Amino acid sequence: MEFLKKRSIKSFLIFTLTMVIATIMTAGYSKAEISYQKVKSKTSMIYYTTQTIPLYKSIKGKDIIGFLTPATPVTLLSPLNISKKNRIKISVNGWSFKEAPSVVYYALGERIILLRLSQNAISNRIVLKEKKDSYGNTWEQVKVTGWIKGNSITNNISYVMDKARKIYEARCSACHALRPPKMFTANQWPSVLETMAKNAALNPEQKALVVKYMQMHAKGFVGRNVVK
Repeated sequence: MEFLKKRSIKSFLIFTLTMVIATIMTAGYSKAEISYQKVKSKTSMIYYTTQTIPLYKSIKGKDIIGFLTPATPVTLLSPLNISKKNRIKISVNGWSFKEAPSVVYYALGERIILLRLSQNAISNRIVLKEKKDSYGNTWEQVKVTGWIKGNSITNNISYVMDKARKIYEARCSACHALRPPKMFTANQWPSVLETMAKNAALNPEQKALVVKYMQMHAKGFVGRNVVK
């Protein structure tokens, strides 16, 4: 009996210590941040940016080489750390117009911007292959590697899309009836939303979210199976 009593006390102490450590590690983060930052599975390493964020050249320093737009898919190359003080290594895959290599798009001919690189960071791209579109323009499939803050991504793209949709429905319905995303193609929406964003008084981040939402639900979008 004495043995069982000591064993029960030991188990209770271990459980209590585990809970205390978990509380300390998650302190300062909202429930949404904690739940959305959990790894989906051991084999899933694709995450999405929750907002416009800087891409750094290295793990430390202020060497920003570009900016990622909201809902950009990134591949984790280092362990996930949700602290805003720590950076994680990621890679971005997309397509660049050969004559304008500083902008990385979602797909060949699909002008959904994923990343804008600074001019001196174009050399950071790794060109995987080249391909011509139906107009004869040359596109390059590229990969860019860099570092981002650990609290700026989620494995649930619906989290980002829902936030963008709510902004669109709340702010863009004041002047006119809401236009369905399928009304225009992904390439048409940015120019269509230019005037609408001004009339709705959207700030740059709100505009970036709405543009990405409309593009990723647009008519003929090739990645429709990625979003909900």
